[in-house]
Parts: sequence; structure tokens; C-alpha cells
Amino acid sequence: ENARNRDRVPLGEDRLQTKFAAAEADALKVYAKEAEKAKEEELYRVYLEASKGAFREIKQKMSADNNQLIRTECEKMALELANELRSQTGTAKIPLPVNETELTSKMKAEIQLLFSEYGRTLNKFASTEAFKEIRNKLKNDFDDISKQRHAENVAAYTKEVEVPLNTARKLIQLAAEKYDTTFSLRDYMVDVCMLNLNEGKPKLWGRKLKLAIVNNFIESERDLQALLASRDTFWLNLKGFFQW
Repeated sequence: ENARNRDRVPLGEDRLQTKFAAAEADALKVYAKEAEKAKEEELYRVYLEASKGAFREIKQKMSADNNQLIRTECEKMALELANELRSQTGTAKIPLPVNETELTSKMKAEIQLLFSEYGRTLNKFASTEAFKEIRNKLKNDFDDISKQRHAENVAAYTKEVEVPLNTARKLIQLAAEKYDTTFSLRDYMVDVCMLNLNEGKPKLWGRKLKLAIVNNFIESERDLQALLASRDTFWLNLKGFFQW
């Protein structure tokens, strides 16, 4: 009875084992006192071993129950931290578009801070499987949020260059018939889009960013995708491969 976790609060391994040991010692004292007159009889030892066996079963059940409480606590903390990362790196805190290096730096700093908070807050559970498993999941969740923010940033940059990209789309549509493979047509699309981003403010943007913008534009434009799909045949792509 004394070993039960009435408050349904997860305990660290050391605390749990101490609680088990104290409860077992109390139970054996009670047994010894109640059965003192039968101490020399065979049944005394039989019931004593039976009591120890029952206590081991209770211990296993409580350990499993405590592990579930730990898992729930870790999951709750991970959810709160993931939501905190979304809040701290959302457009209200980091207006988009923003320099990619700056965004990467801010995301990395916030992730490190929140990841450390998980370990610090739940340190007493650090040796448990639940802690380790959910920590790994949290890392993956943070990575996904970071990728999402970068994708949103590219989309924001793309929106800023709608005019030159729409011009590029018209040029592509006019010349598309000259390219009979997916490989050659897509290369042409990239070249035209990059050329149209080589004027004005985008001229100062890095090549990596401009390529991300161009790829996002090509993948999101249905008419450009339709042009690529129309050339997506085995023999034409085989020809394109050798041309490349």
C-alpha cells in the first residue's frame, strides 16, 4: 500500500527503487510481527516466500505503471516544446522573407535552447527508454519544423519575384516545343528562370537561394508540370540521358 503512487506523478528510477525497498521492508516487518509465534514452522517460510513473490509482481506492475507515467510526461513536454518552436520561429517573430543564413542561425539557436530544456526538465528520467525515444522523436519534429520554415521562406521569396518568374513562364511556353525530353526542357526552364532573376534585387541573392526559388516555382506551376509530363516517356528520356 505504501508503495502506491497515489498522486500519479512519475518517479525517477532511484526514487522508485527507494520507495520499493522501503515498502518491502515495512511489509516484511508486519509479516514478521503478525506471524512471530509461527516463526519456527514450515508454513512461516512458505507464506514468507509467497509474500515476497506477490510483492515482486506488485513491483513489476508499479514499475510498468510508472514507465507509462514517464512516457506521458515526456510526450507532454515534447509537444509543448514543439509548439514553442513553432511560436518562436513563426512569421510574427521572424517576418519572411529573411536571409537564409539568418533564418538558419535563428532556427538552430532556438532548437538548441528547447532541446536542452527537454533534457534539463526531465533529467531524472534520462535513463528510461521513454525519455530517449521521445527525445529522438522531438529532434525529428524540430527538423521537420525547420524544413517547413525554410520552405515557407523560399515561398515568400518566390512571391516577391512573381513578375520576372511569370515572364520566364511565358518564354518557356513559347519555346517548349524545341525540347523533346524532360531532361532538356527542365534544364531550359531553370536557365530561363535564373536569367530572369539576374536583374534588380534578386541579382544580389545567392545562387543556392535562387535555385531553391526556381525549383519551387517549377514544381508549383501546373502548366510547367504539364509540359514536363508530356515529354515523360521512356524512349525520349533515354535519349535525353545520353544527350546529357
